[in-house]
Amino acid sequence: MKVHNTASMEEVFWQDVRKQVKTLAPDMFEAIEQLEPDGSYKLYKIKYPYGATILGKNGIFHVPDAKGHLVPLDDASLNSKLQEELGYNWNSLPMSLIMSGQVDLLLGEARPPIQVSSIYKSGAVLALRAVLDPAQSYQARHLWYVFSGTRAPYMLASIADDTSFNRLKKYFNMRLHKPVTQQEHWQLFVEMANHEAFHHPWFTELLVFSKQWLKPRKDNAWKLFHLALLKRAWKTSEYLRNIHVVNMIWEKFTSEIRNKKVNNLIIALSKYVIEASLGQAPLHVIADETNIAGPFNEIASLLLDVYQLKKYAPITMVTDNFDQNKESPGFISIQMPNLKLNAKSTNKSNKMIADMREIRYVVTQFVSKIDSGYINVSDTLFADLSKINFDFYHADDDKLHELLPAISVFDGVALAEKWKKTPENNLMPYRNNFIRGCIKIAAHPKKEVG
Repeated sequence: MKVHNTASMEEVFWQDVRKQVKTLAPDMFEAIEQLEPDGSYKLYKIKYPYGATILGKNGIFHVPDAKGHLVPLDDASLNSKLQEELGYNWNSLPMSLIMSGQVDLLLGEARPPIQVSSIYKSGAVLALRAVLDPAQSYQARHLWYVFSGTRAPYMLASIADDTSFNRLKKYFNMRLHKPVTQQEHWQLFVEMANHEAFHHPWFTELLVFSKQWLKPRKDNAWKLFHLALLKRAWKTSEYLRNIHVVNMIWEKFTSEIRNKKVNNLIIALSKYVIEASLGQAPLHVIADETNIAGPFNEIASLLLDVYQLKKYAPITMVTDNFDQNKESPGFISIQMPNLKLNAKSTNKSNKMIADMREIRYVVTQFVSKIDSGYINVSDTLFADLSKINFDFYHADDDKLHELLPAISVFDGVALAEKWKKTPENNLMPYRNNFIRGCIKIAAHPKKEVG
């Protein structure tokens, strides 16, 4: 494959990036301004193409070599001074500010089925808790994998037609095998986005802080800088700091369920739905025109113009965190949840419908008991669950009418409605594995005043 979209690294100084940092992270800007860093406070701007490995095997940080190839930080080809400057976190991710794009963090194996543990976008500071903790803590960095852009994108329409895919292969001169399942779409998109025929290169850009930034000073300016980091770490760890209480609330609730159909699989999926609706676990959203998660505008155009996708809208689902203050809903696939399960779910339609009914039952009961005060969490963010709609969809008929028809899952969703108005590619693909059994999470519509 002819690759032209390679990684790059540039050493910069505070004066070079201060205005951009002020926009993205005002608290960091104010603290650094007081610090008045000199030339010894080195910074590195690193650009990672879509799909690039930022943290790879054993949690080792990857940086570009002289040719733009990403190599582990402990690779012998790299400058020893650079390794010393950036290797202060056990050769794992140094403290870094995301300047643009998105990164997805995985824990454990980076093999299907993929579970994205955390998502970070521009303005987020990575590895903050790791570098603030003692050198030996409970971080277990070797379990981390970090990728540039969304690691679990799924095109809803099938892109496995032989004739169409051959056109795509010829255009890109690709040897990649045809993606039969949606889990294989990521590899195809990575190949496309980093080919010379891809006209608009996409990157995640990190501003990486050298070890000098974390070397203690005795003056108040450094103490205020350190305090700003601690405040960030504290704010972003709220849910994890209270996870024991969260688990107690959940376990007390589930211990009182007397429905024998509610098994461990149903409990695990229901808890994930609740956590995702509170923004504490990643789910999927429709890729929009901002291209934050990856270069999906151009990928969609290529699938329309080169692959010649017929009938169906080129909708791609990407990882994100649900935000009830935004209009766009989040989606959870029952067949392809962003969750690694000990118990395997079945693909049989009747069993999936039954499972979805039970998940709906558990989620509804949990929210109802919170609303009634039976579960007393009015002083917590669990109270926000009453502001959220949970709609359950399946592609086949539900004889009990508890589930909505999957063909209507995108009704009223602006990013999908725009395709419905086009003369071609206006059908919504709803019988694929992702949508076939799906939960839509959305904030209650705001009431108009007046």
